[in-house]
Formats: sequence, structure tokens, C-alpha cells
Amino acid sequence: MAHGTMKFLGLILLNVLLFPVYAILIFLSLFVAIFPIFPTQIGAQNARERLGLNWFVSRLFIAGVFLNYAFYFVEAFLIWPLGMTVVTQKKQFEEFLIGIKTRYGKNTETGFLFVGAHYGNIEIGGQAVAQVLEEKFQSRCYFLAKPARFNFLTSFLEKYRSSRGIHHMWTDRKDLLKAMIAASRSGKSLAFLIDQKPAKGGLFVKFFGKFSAFPVAGLDVGIRAGMPVVHITAQRVFPGYARLIFAEGDNKHLTSTNNETLVSGNSSVSRNEYFDAQLSEKERRVAEIMSAYVGWLEGVIRSHPLQWAWDYKKWSREPQKDSSILP
Repeated sequence: MAHGTMKFLGLILLNVLLFPVYAILIFLSLFVAIFPIFPTQIGAQNARERLGLNWFVSRLFIAGVFLNYAFYFVEAFLIWPLGMTVVTQKKQFEEFLIGIKTRYGKNTETGFLFVGAHYGNIEIGGQAVAQVLEEKFQSRCYFLAKPARFNFLTSFLEKYRSSRGIHHMWTDRKDLLKAMIAASRSGKSLAFLIDQKPAKGGLFVKFFGKFSAFPVAGLDVGIRAGMPVVHITAQRVFPGYARLIFAEGDNKHLTSTNNETLVSGNSSVSRNEYFDAQLSEKERRVAEIMSAYVGWLEGVIRSHPLQWAWDYKKWSREPQKDSSILP
């Protein structure tokens, strides 16, 4: 029996053994969703306003979101350390990246610009991306991440993730921009999770029917370096088992060398509207790319909405009222 099949069957058995734990987690998720604590209130409000759910259904919905958070921790601190995670679409993802290189005439001089979100399991998805780059392209990807509030926790995350091939660039380093530019010029890839709201500024794109701010600095570095943009996330099928979902971003800043049609894990990439009012030069450079990404991300979330981080004040800032809207 193939190693992959044995691993899959072992994961199934582990989940069966964990079923009593999952039953407790389901109860706790329902219980916590009743209380008017910060994440419950924000998450349920977002579900009502963005998805049109009523009060009762929005509470059940946020309980499902909390349950997926619990699955995340089971995966991160039990299934992942045991080496039992299974990721599908890795071979297709590898072939997709080769197609990107071929299409734009990129050999080893330029890495990829991966754009992701707080969806599914970013640990499993990040490891899969890192493995494909290391094994197929003999290259490294740096994942930009905000450090934890406490230094000891940041150190733990650094060791924990780097041992599994996930290498960070912490966003609090003073030379961050310089480090990103250096990595992009040396053929390394960069990965960003850009679904969170920046503290200030940002490009406002319509997301689930309302404009929300998205950070632009990381995208701008990659665009100026001529890096191909790739949308990527890992969707949970059941605890420990995920599939990669990916698509080519808007790469009009690159010149295609052939008319090859790339096959992606999710080929339907639409655009969302963005505000075109007093945009800075940087924001204007990334506007179309961000518009395509947000349209793609919204479609992915709508397919499995319980796997995205809804308990976040994503829509608490609004753009200027006198702005015009461009598709």
C-alpha cells in the first residue's frame, strides 16, 4: 500500500479517535457563541450585515467559525507535529507554477508573489507552498507575519514554523522594506496575508458589498520587482486534510511569452470595485491587482464561509464620501 494511502487512513483513524474531543469542541463553540464577548459580537454582526443572516442564524454561524478555529489548533499542535497532514492539489500547484515561469519567461531570477488570507489553515498551506518551492525550484519563500505580543511567543512561532520550512519576515523589523526588496531581487518568493485591515491608509475595495481597506506595500514591492502574482489558500476538507486553491493574479505588469492557458485550482477570478479618489502612486500601481485578488477571495470565502476569520473589524473604516468608483 502506498505511503500516501497509509497516511490518509492513519489520519482518518486519528479523527475517529478524536471524535469525543470534537463533540466537546462543538458544544463549547455553541456555548461561547451565545455570550456578548468581543469576537462573538463582531463576528455575528459581520455575518448579519455582509451575508444577510438573521440574529439566530448568525450565532450558529459564528459558532461554526469558532469550531473551525478549534480544528485549526488541533491541526497545528497535534496533527501537524505528528506529520499526518494531507494536502491535495500539490502536484497541480507545482505544474501551475512551472506554467507561470514558462508563460512569462521567468527562470530563476524572479520568485513569486503569493497573496493569501486568514482562511482555512495558513500553517498547512504555507508548508505546502514552501515545500513546492524548495523541492521544485530550489528556492525559499518568506512569509510576512506580525509578531506576537510577547517575545517568547514570537520566538516559539519562529522555531515551530521554520522547522517545517516556513520562514518569516516579521513586520516589526526596521529594515523590512529593504529586506523585502533584497529577497525579491535574489529570486526569493514573498507571501502576504492581506485580508486584514491596515491601521491607516490602504486601498478601499468593495468586499461583500461594502468598501474595506486592504494593505498595499507588500504588493507594490513585488510588482516593481516584476514578480508574478499568485492567489493561494488552503481549504479544510476535514481536520488535517486540506486542498490547495490557487489562481493566477492580475499580471498585466508582466509580458507573456506565449498564449498558454494556465490551469488553476480555481480558475474563476472576477474583480471587485475599488475607490479611485486621491490614490497615491503606490495605490494606483496595485489597484487592479488588488481588485482581482479581492474578487477571487470573496468567491473562495462564499464557497466555505465558516473557514474565514469573520470576528474582525474589517469594515470599521470607510473611504472618502466624494470618491468615484471604477470597476
